[in-house]
Amino acid sequence: MVTAGAHGPMGINPISLAWLAELQAEHGIFDGAAVAELGPQDIRAPEALLRELLRLDDAARLPTVGEDVYRILGAGSYCAIDRFDDRAAVAMDLNQPYEGAAAFDVVTNFGTAEHVFNIGEVFRTVHRLTKPGGVMLHSLPALGHIDHGFWNIHPKAYISLAHFNGYELLGFWYVPDAFFTGFDIVRGRAKLDVEPFRVAGTDAFGTHEFSRTAGMRFIRNAIERVNAGYFRNPSFGMVDYCQVALRKVHDRAFAYPFERHREPG
Repeated sequence: MVTAGAHGPMGINPISLAWLAELQAEHGIFDGAAVAELGPQDIRAPEALLRELLRLDDAARLPTVGEDVYRILGAGSYCAIDRFDDRAAVAMDLNQPYEGAAAFDVVTNFGTAEHVFNIGEVFRTVHRLTKPGGVMLHSLPALGHIDHGFWNIHPKAYISLAHFNGYELLGFWYVPDAFFTGFDIVRGRAKLDVEPFRVAGTDAFGTHEFSRTAGMRFIRNAIERVNAGYFRNPSFGMVDYCQVALRKVHDRAFAYPFERHREPG
């Protein structure tokens, strides 16, 4: 059995669910948390995997949307923010500055920021929505999926955000071939194995070595998917994702990062 929402091709897939469950197990980020979600998310995962990851017994109702997952993990309240989705409690144009209070313990950004032209303002809004000590969760495309949105967000962007704003990095997953890998897990064609996604250190990000490695892996994955006939559906696309958890340590104004140096050559 597959649980799938009707409002988007990705939503929260099995890889993201595993990430959320791991963050909760290691850091308890959802315990009693007030959660804000940028764009209401649907859940797309096999029933057995949902029950395993969320520790649900056979009698428990399966989650179908992000709010269900957050509450199962321990959240105390939930607020969705979106300009166009009528399921959202708050209609907000994320291109515009948010000047309200920092009211949330967890703010999620699952595939939303890349669709907002003023993307820097999205990261500022996430910062301003989050209480000191709260956690910001970003799951966004890094490479590929041309014209999926306005932007891809490279790994060094999150490292720079953390550096300039004094965030604590709780976890970083780099997920190659995220769409098709998640699709295969949903369809029962592949097992969930998250070990290759965990990034032990971030020093490599921004280097030519990392760029070459990620690029060559992307090409190999694309060739394999073409040969296997995955691109018969024109809505499918190759894409690598970053899944990043950042804790807001300080109660201070958001600082926009800038690149202070680049590798020569």
